[in-house]
Order: sequence, then C-alpha cells, then structure tokens
Amino acid sequence: MNFLLKNKRFITFYKNLSGYRKYGLFSQDLVFSEHINEALKRVSPEARESREKRLRRAFFLSVRKEILPHEQWTNYNKETFEILNAIEEIENEENQKKLFFSDSKSVQLPNSFFEIEKKRIKEEAQRKKEQEIIQRMEEQQEEQQEEEEQQKKQQS
Repeated sequence: MNFLLKNKRFITFYKNLSGYRKYGLFSQDLVFSEHINEALKRVSPEARESREKRLRRAFFLSVRKEILPHEQWTNYNKETFEILNAIEEIENEENQKKLFFSDSKSVQLPNSFFEIEKKRIKEEAQRKKEQEIIQRMEEQQEEQQEEEEQQKKQQS
C-alpha cells in the first residue's frame, strides 16, 4: 500500500477516478467545515475568487450533466493548499483557546506525532518541488549552452 501512495501514476489515476478534476475543482474546494467562512476571510482575495469561480463552473456543469474537456481538468501539481492551511490554523487557535480557558483534563490534546509528521510531509513536498524547479532550470541552461555552441560551430 505504501508503494501505491508513492506512485505518481496511481495518485493521478485515483484523483481522476474521484471525479472532481473533471469539473475543474481542486481537493480543497470540496472541504466544507465550520471554519470555512473564517478561512476564506484569511486567504488572499485571488484564492477566494478562484475558488468561487471553480465552484460556480462545477455547479453549472453538473446541472447540464457535462464535464470539462480533458485539457481543462485541474492538475493536482498546481494545487495550492491555502484554504486548508487557514482552516488548520483556525482549528489550532481554537484548541489553544480551549486549553487556556478550561481544565486541561476536559480538553483532548491533539496527537502531536501526526501533526509533526504532516508538517514534515508538507515540507518534504515543498523541497521536492523546489528541487524539480532547480533541475528544470539547469536543464534549460544546458540546452541553451548547447544551442549556443551549435550556432558558433555553424557560424565558423
């Protein structure tokens, strides 16, 4: 099972199977919690507006029983988790308030291991994205250098 979670083809297959990408939605667009209104106030206006547009488009496509052309499906690599991060911040703030204003016995503490692991996974994913960008830039530079060398050879 762990192998499947690391396999990009499987992840892509699973996300396509879930169906929300066919309507142009990201996974964070499907989250509706009690903190969503506060989270939407905290995120950038662009993120809020793009979410509203995606939801509106998905609603109209669903009513007409249509899906987007494959080229317009959302790409999970381009997904930002701005809204989910805001919801998580709000939940953490609420837990801190509960701890501060009530008995420590009556409040259930969050499981710190899972939070630490979640944070580590997010940071690892960010590092991988950065490494991929750097690698692409290096490849482009190498290609440009090769092209320049070929042009110099052709000129001489």
